[in-house]
Formats: sequence, structure tokens, C-alpha cells
Amino acid sequence: ETPLSLGRLAYACRLYESMTDFCSSLTRFQAGVCGDLDLSRQDHREALLRWLNSWGCRNLALACHEDVSGRLASWDRSIRSQLPDREARLVDMTDDSLESFAELFNSLAHLPAREVNRKGRTFTVSFGPTAASKTLFALRPEVFVPWDELIRRETVPDATGASYVMFLRQVREDLKALSRQCGENETALESLPRLLGRPTTTPAQLVGEFYWISITRRVEPPDPDTLRKWLTWS
Repeated sequence: ETPLSLGRLAYACRLYESMTDFCSSLTRFQAGVCGDLDLSRQDHREALLRWLNSWGCRNLALACHEDVSGRLASWDRSIRSQLPDREARLVDMTDDSLESFAELFNSLAHLPAREVNRKGRTFTVSFGPTAASKTLFALRPEVFVPWDELIRRETVPDATGASYVMFLRQVREDLKALSRQCGENETALESLPRLLGRPTTTPAQLVGEFYWISITRRVEPPDPDTLRKWLTWS
């Protein structure tokens, strides 16, 4: 595939900010947890669940928040040591490091969220792969990337932890391509969010926004010839 370009990324991220309120809801959530989500704290878990609802995780109904909160606390106690360091960045991670996240993802995605009774039968609704990816992103936004169903269908075989690792590898390669382009333009990958007017985001998050625009919303950034034509019109 053609490497992700700085121009296509910039265009998609501008659309993302104007087409959704996801940026503002994420900013409010991050401010509410002082930029450091701590799942050992009940108020942080409650803030996380409200934010996940605002980001489309409808399986985590308000009525189940209390039960899910307790399970998140238990999950946090059991896996806290498996999270990457806060200084880690996806672009620098090795394949072996990424492989270690498959089970971490699965353990969270399979966490029971609530029970539903339909026609006399009881079903358990899990935390799910979308909420799992967004929770990991909330915990380590420099490493993990949100992953919705439409992006999964387009990029990987299924919704397992192994496939999420495949997705992270793909984003990592995008980040490497962007890093090379940043160097050619005498800047650094770490400076990209600020240059795009998004200083509180991470490079990995920006690539996730590109995927959401181009796959989830099916909006393809214009080709260079079209952009040059628009520039002459300006």
C-alpha cells in the first residue's frame, strides 16, 4: 500500500475535528482524570465509562456501569504490570513487544459487562474489542489506538488480540513513514500534533483519526493534483 503522507494525514485530521465532537469529549475526559487515567480510582473508572459511551460504546449501558467498574478495578490489579511504560511510543516498539499486548487486549475485551435476557434466555455481553482498544488508548495514548468494527473489517481477519496487534503494527509502519517525511521537512514526528493544531494529541492518535475518516466514514483525502488545483483557485 502507498505510505501514509503528511498531507493526507493533515487533511483527514482537520476533517475529523470538524465532523465529530470526539476531540472535545476526549479533552473533557482527560481533564477529568488530570491526564493520567488510574483504574484503581472509582471516579476515574466512572469517567472512563461515561467517555466510552460518548465514543459509541453502547454495549456499556449506564445501568451496568457499577458492575463494570468493579470488574475494571479487578482487571487493573491483575494486569497493571503488563502495560507499557508511560514513555513508550508505538513507532519505537518491536514486534515482540507488541505481541505481548494480545493477551492484555483479550483479557479486557472478554470482561463481562452485563447480562441480557431475551426470550427467556440469558446472554452475557462482554466489554468488547472496541471498548478494550479505547480503554487501552486512554491508558497509554502514545502506544494504543482506538479500533472500531468498520476499521477491523477493513484491516484484519477478526476482533482478537492477535488481530489488534496486527493493526498496531500497521499503524507503527504508518508512523515510521510519517517520521521519515517529517525528517525530510526538517521537523520531528513528536512535533506533528502541534504543527497540525492538535498539541494535546499523540502521533499514534492522529493516525487513528486518519483511519476513522478514510475507513469508518469513507472520506478519501484528495490526490496531490487536486490539491494543487485548489491552491491555484485560492
